[in-house]
Amino acid sequence: MEATFSRRLIVGGRSYEITAAGADAGPIALRVVGHDRDGRVVAEVTGELAPDELPVLADVVTSTLAGLVAMTHTPARRRHAHPNHGARWAPDDDERLVTRYRGGASIPDLMKEFGRNRGGIRSRLVHLGEISAEPRAA
Repeated sequence: MEATFSRRLIVGGRSYEITAAGADAGPIALRVVGHDRDGRVVAEVTGELAPDELPVLADVVTSTLAGLVAMTHTPARRRHAHPNHGARWAPDDDERLVTRYRGGASIPDLMKEFGRNRGGIRSRLVHLGEISAEPRAA
C-alpha cells in the first residue's frame, strides 16, 4: 500500500512544497520545491531514500545545509562589524598583530583594529604561537 505525505510551508514570502511517497518498506520518493512570490522556482530537490536511512539522512542534510548557510550568508551586521571576517591575513598584519598583542592591546581592541571577530583574532594568535590553543577558563 502506498502512503503519501504532503506539506506546504510559507517562510519569508516563499512557499515550499514537500512531498514524500512510498510503499511498504520500499524506497521513499522525496521532492521539495520552493517558489518565490512571483511563482518562480527558487529551489528544487528530488530523490529516493530507504526508510531506514531517514534518521541519519535528516542529521546529515541538516548539518550540511547549516554549514552551507554559514559559508554563504554572513549577516550584514557581522560584515559591518567585522569587515575582514574570512579574509586572508597578510604578513604585515601578522607582524602588527603580534606587536600590538605583546604591547598589551586587548582582544576587543584588536578586533576593532583588524576588522575581525574574537575567534579570528584568537585563532591567528594561536597560529602565530602567541597564545595556547587550550580552552580558556570560564
